[in-house]
Amino acid sequence: MIFGNIFKRFWVSLSLLTLCGLVLCGCTERKDLETALYAVVLENLRAATEEDIDAYVDTMHSDAPTYQQTQQLTKQVFATHDLKYETHVFRYVEQDGDYAIARLEFSTTRIAGPEFKDNRLDTFHIFCKENGQWKIWSQVTLTVKYL
Repeated sequence: MIFGNIFKRFWVSLSLLTLCGLVLCGCTERKDLETALYAVVLENLRAATEEDIDAYVDTMHSDAPTYQQTQQLTKQVFATHDLKYETHVFRYVEQDGDYAIARLEFSTTRIAGPEFKDNRLDTFHIFCKENGQWKIWSQVTLTVKYL
């Protein structure tokens, strides 16, 4: 009877340790993914602020539906405006296979160039893996607040 209780406690303890290990492993993977997605966003906004078209486009998935259109529009904006981009909120939402979603709030302010309405956007960014790297697939704007 004593050995039965000891054996039972051993298996309960081992089961709890295994469960904790699995939960912690999942948290680490989630945190790693969140960090990777946030790095893509930061590089995208850095490239936009510095008007580095090659680095900017490199953060985008080449098969994204708006890839060509965004590339052309970005070249026009870089040629006429000097803008500053700043992140305010970044929250990882979910992953499904090669796609992931994060919520991002960021502001865009004019430094120089023609008239521009400074704004703060609340968005969902959708990411997709390309050659093992996370890239921006698309963006859905939830709200725009003009500053």
